[in-house]
Amino acid sequence: MAFKRSWVRIPYAPATGPYPNTQSSDTAFLFPEICKCQKYSIGIYEEGTPEQIFDHPQRDLTKRFVRKLKVLELKVDGPYFDFAGAGTQIDRYCLENDISSHTKYRIRLAFEELTSAILRPVLGHVPVLITVDYSEKDGNTEVTALYGGERFDPEKNGDGFSYKVLRSTVSSLAYRYDPEAEQANTVSILI
Repeated sequence: MAFKRSWVRIPYAPATGPYPNTQSSDTAFLFPEICKCQKYSIGIYEEGTPEQIFDHPQRDLTKRFVRKLKVLELKVDGPYFDFAGAGTQIDRYCLENDISSHTKYRIRLAFEELTSAILRPVLGHVPVLITVDYSEKDGNTEVTALYGGERFDPEKNGDGFSYKVLRSTVSSLAYRYDPEAEQANTVSILI
């Protein structure tokens, strides 16, 4: 994994405002952010006023930077997916980000129930992208599952018992279907 220096362009903000002013330019100021980039080539990633950038970021990497999100991505693809290895990755992610063991247990339970008990038996070999977002800023953890194919709502079409177990261990669970998106099905879980 290579490290690249990226720049975020933000229009000039007066020194008296709530946002830092690092240069005396009346057009814009720039600040660097080191990000782990595997597949991204970043120039000016998002533009807007400081209020737009910091209070309502639009793009994923900007949200991660502003909200101090720590992200883990797991792609469940194929019949021989290593669930034990994924559990180890979740454990390492939680350890590196100082996430409590109670929250780690709930993240693992959400991952295992959603993927191995609800989605995989019905969807077969449709790839499922699981994203775990932990916010250092507010301590919230969100688990998101994206998968393609026809509409598949885990509450209505999945294993009822596994769904009840999952639902009882999380703060909120929401399903969304967008037929225009590449990954049309989205399950969002707030731990």
